[in-house]
Amino acid sequence: MNPETFVCQLTPQIPAAIATLAIRGRKAIEIITSMFQFPVPGGKRQQLAEMRVYYATWSAASDSTGEEQVVICRSSEWQVEVHCHGGKAICEALLQEMVDRGAKRISAQEWPSDLVGSPSVQAERALQKAPTDLAASVLLDQLNGALGAALEGLEELLKSAAVAKSTADQEPILREIDSLIATGEFGQHLCRGWRIVLAGPPNVGKSSLINALVGQEKLIVHDQPGTTRDWTESGAVIGGWPVQLTDTAGIRQSEDEIETAGVNKAKELVHSSDLLVLVVDATQGWQPIHDELASVDVRRLVCWNKMDEARMEPIASDGRLPSTLASCVGQPGIQELLRSIEEQLFADAPSPGNAVPFCAEQVSGLALARTFVERGHHSKASDCIAVIRGQG
Repeated sequence: MNPETFVCQLTPQIPAAIATLAIRGRKAIEIITSMFQFPVPGGKRQQLAEMRVYYATWSAASDSTGEEQVVICRSSEWQVEVHCHGGKAICEALLQEMVDRGAKRISAQEWPSDLVGSPSVQAERALQKAPTDLAASVLLDQLNGALGAALEGLEELLKSAAVAKSTADQEPILREIDSLIATGEFGQHLCRGWRIVLAGPPNVGKSSLINALVGQEKLIVHDQPGTTRDWTESGAVIGGWPVQLTDTAGIRQSEDEIETAGVNKAKELVHSSDLLVLVVDATQGWQPIHDELASVDVRRLVCWNKMDEARMEPIASDGRLPSTLASCVGQPGIQELLRSIEEQLFADAPSPGNAVPFCAEQVSGLALARTFVERGHHSKASDCIAVIRGQG
């Protein structure tokens, strides 16, 4: 154990309802019991038992911050977590007093861990980047061992299969691996979000739709075709999950070099999207460019826009694609568009407590293990899982 005592703010340093501070080292318990008043017999001399929650108060040295109520948990022999109000002033005051009492302040990224490389530690780091409560709740399940337990069970199955030297029972193993890989496709978006690309001909209302979806006028809109020459991204939350809404240049033939560059970039973004929203002007109908977009091998959703002006029923050339109706005038249909996006992207969201791989390395490691299982190399597959668990 390093003789130094470290302190840091584990949660992002932004205004929030609750913040988590952590102190670790040989002086951690001494600093906490001397700083806080515990409303139980023993007061400041309270001996903190591991994995038990305590309520305490802290009084600032000056009148600028006042008295703060906190929740304290001793998570290991030399580590204590302090959960307090998430305002910057109170966090800084608490951290500074811990430093004044002998702790060394470090960043959350520098926070020491006894489980380097394990899914729990990777989840702890990912939690610092989680942009929404729902994303954080999934990562918290992995921090608490959901993924680690699933991987441990899978490794035991592989070890047993290796000892038996039989491929007769590998189908259950493959199903377990496939289930984790499929869930990992969802998990890898928890921190970076899902990219939703709106594409179509010029002047179909892509920018207006994004403004309506994010609830503010972020993008310039005009009835002149070709107003959007470049692509823009707007962060948003849909159904509790983080997304990036990408507005693209209207796709058409043009002799303007700048507009042509924007069109080429739009086509590139379409192919890399997690969900492509084909925007159709309901007053103009389905265009040839929509046929081209409908053939792209990504999730697709048709949005018939400007329904407030339409005088005909929307008919797509490809009726197999899910579609929705919308208008940015008074915003009828925007809620339906949001629901359709949720159905396309989040219908398979994991249930609470489920194991969810959330790093590309975890998913690629599982894919490699699957290849070894198919070839009957259960021992090598077990080694792959051990590496993912941080045990290899």
